[in-house]
Amino acid sequence: MSQDMIAKFYDPLYHDRDDANPFRAADYDYSHERASYKRLSELQGSVLPRFFGSYTFRTKIGGHTRQIRLILLERVNGLPMSRLESKIFSTEERQAIMRQIIDGESALYAKDVRHEDLCPRNVLIERSELGRVRAVIIDLGKSVIGRSRNPSNSAEESQWFPGVPISPLLRWNIYYGYPNSFGDWIDWPWQKWLEVQYKETESTITDEQRQRWPVYDWMLEITSFS
Repeated sequence: MSQDMIAKFYDPLYHDRDDANPFRAADYDYSHERASYKRLSELQGSVLPRFFGSYTFRTKIGGHTRQIRLILLERVNGLPMSRLESKIFSTEERQAIMRQIIDGESALYAKDVRHEDLCPRNVLIERSELGRVRAVIIDLGKSVIGRSRNPSNSAEESQWFPGVPISPLLRWNIYYGYPNSFGDWIDWPWQKWLEVQYKETESTITDEQRQRWPVYDWMLEITSFS
């Protein structure tokens, strides 16, 4: 069975990041995305698109030759959440989508990859012939391999429990901001829903993890995404 693919180019001349050095920015995005897809091979085809390799080719423009890099990815037959009207989805479908996003991001984090730009434009929604929705996380250009701000510092990195899955009850608590970007899709009491969905993970939370991601009663009273 053939596989439809798309090519994602990292061309400094058309790079969309607001950076004083577009060549450096394009190289950063390419190297980080490529490294993250390779590290997350077990999640490809479900949480992430399948990754089919990275390539560099040379092109000549105006007598000058320059290198352009690209990666090949699975073509997902869906649209970014940012281009979809949330109201066309039922509450149950939106909850299923958010559950997939949480599970997906948590799976990345369990592999010590931080997405760093998880928002509606970087989540594709695909609907199957049976009507089921699939949320696919894309755009790993800003991702970081490591849990701390300085992954090369082993002492600092160890404080974030590398390689250990962390319950969404901690990291997706409304206080820590992860749900905020998806506020237009959420019209139910987030915290209560989160606690029901991930109650089975509560027993995995250690005292050390609670100290790293403290949750206080006043946090649980937050109801808005402002």
